[in-house]
Amino acid sequence: MTENKPLIIGDSCADWMDSYYKEHDLFRFRFTYLLDGEPKLNNGTEEEADHFYHCIENGSDCSTSQLNVHEYISAFEELIQQGRPIIYICFSSGLSSSHQNAVSAAQQVMEEHPGADITVIDSLAASVGEGLVLDMAVRMAEAGKSKEEIIDWMQENVLKLHLIYTVDELKYLKKGGRCTSAAAFFGDMLNIKPVMTMSRDGRLMA
Repeated sequence: MTENKPLIIGDSCADWMDSYYKEHDLFRFRFTYLLDGEPKLNNGTEEEADHFYHCIENGSDCSTSQLNVHEYISAFEELIQQGRPIIYICFSSGLSSSHQNAVSAAQQVMEEHPGADITVIDSLAASVGEGLVLDMAVRMAEAGKSKEEIIDWMQENVLKLHLIYTVDELKYLKKGGRCTSAAAFFGDMLNIKPVMTMSRDGRLMA
C-alpha cells in the first residue's frame, strides 16, 4: 500500500458483516446497543445478527447508543499513524449525533497533528443505503482513485440514492417518536406495514 492511498473506514450502521471488513482489510467503528438492558458491542457476525433478531422476535427490548467525541479521537489518533488520508463514511447525521461527534473529533485531531488528513462523509443513509456508499468508496480506493476523486464522487452522488424501508411492527417507531401510541396500536392491530424513505437531510419519513 502506498502512503497516499486513501484509508476508507465505516461503522456498524452500514450493516456489512464482519467478513466484508476482513475481506477488504477495513477498520470500522463498532457501535454499542442495549439488549434487555445489557450493553453489547456490535461485532457484525451472522451468529450475532441471528441472536439479535431472535431476541427481538421474542419480545426483547433494544436501544442504540452513539459514539462520543473521545472515542472517535482515540481511533483517529491511532489510524493517522499509517500516514494515509482517511475517509470515514458515517451513519446519517439526520438519525444520530455520531456524525457531528466524528466531525468534531476529526477537527481536533487535525489541529493537534498538522499532518493528519481526515474527511468525514455524511452518508445521509443507514443500513443497506449506507453500506452501498461505503462499498463504492472501498471499490474506488481499491481501483487506485485519489482521495479527491472519492470525495467528489460522494458529494455528487450520495443524494442520488433512493431508499425505501418498511417494518413488521410499529413498536420502535413509537419508541423513537416517529408515530403516536394510538397510531402504533391500531397500525399493529390492522397489520399495517408503513413504507418509509429518507429525506434529503437523512431523516426517516413516511
